[in-house]
Amino acid sequence: MAVEPEQFIEALARFPSGVTVIAARHEDETRGMTASAFASLSLHPPLIMTAVDEGANCLRVLEQAGRFVVNVLSEEQRELARHFAGKPDEAYLETSPFRIEGDPILDDSLVVLTCRVWECYPGGDHRIVVGEVEDAMIDEARWPLAFWNRDFRGLDR
Repeated sequence: MAVEPEQFIEALARFPSGVTVIAARHEDETRGMTASAFASLSLHPPLIMTAVDEGANCLRVLEQAGRFVVNVLSEEQRELARHFAGKPDEAYLETSPFRIEGDPILDDSLVVLTCRVWECYPGGDHRIVVGEVEDAMIDEARWPLAFWNRDFRGLDR
């Protein structure tokens, strides 16, 4: 017998994780979504994985683009995390927080991984997206944003 959905959600809320904004740009459309379902997968080749809701507009744009960016958020980006955790059709910020040219990078991120789509797999109501990391940028001066028990938190230093 499977666990009840409420109990499953409550249990997973106790697992602390980092916070990312997965973003993709195809032609004139840029979409992003907050995701804590993110992990490294392989060193050779350098692969990561994330999970994207089947109904998310970000998934459609990511698949069309064939590439995406993982913005690992810093503690200064709490409001961006909240914004991109909203429903997929919600209005975006009045001005895009992403860099205008090139890949959809959020300034002030702790880490930025630019990836090409390696493969996508079904995962219940989500799609498991595996990306091959083409570039990694790290800001050593920033501290990570974490998610635990349904809230965004900074880490003690």
